[in-house]
Amino acid sequence: MNAPLRIDEDFLAGPLPYLEVPQHSARPARRRAYPALVPLVLLLATAAAAAASYHIVTLRNDGLRLEQSAAPGASVRLDGAGVERSFGFATVTGSATNVGALPLEDVEAVVELLDASGRTLRLEAGLIAYSRLEGGAESPFTVTMPDEPRAVSYRVHFRKLLGDRLD
Repeated sequence: MNAPLRIDEDFLAGPLPYLEVPQHSARPARRRAYPALVPLVLLLATAAAAAASYHIVTLRNDGLRLEQSAAPGASVRLDGAGVERSFGFATVTGSATNVGALPLEDVEAVVELLDASGRTLRLEAGLIAYSRLEGGAESPFTVTMPDEPRAVSYRVHFRKLLGDRLD
């Protein structure tokens, strides 16, 4: 079977139905304003997310003061720490820096809750975020422990996993 190569003139006389574009009335002006609000809503959502993350990242002390414990010549330095007390737990977050040239592996942050006379009430340890801490590198850490209501301060030091102190 062969297809005809000639197109009937009657077929081309009128517009093709599938090529017709439906005519719409103009949109009301108020509907045009909604697409312009999308960038504004995205900007507000971004600002809200940034404010929420700032609140999370901001280090708090919740009534506990940080006692210094680093010795001169320490391998690891505490760059900042904060504590949050809630639901019967104390969560200490901070940052540790390897001040030496050699990498350190399996570093633990050790947190002590202290009473008014400086005695240890609770002690808990947790690994820092990176298992290998290169020379000059920084790593965050988080240690959560049951809270002690009599605690007025806390101290942070670092050690090898179940080993010797690094500060």
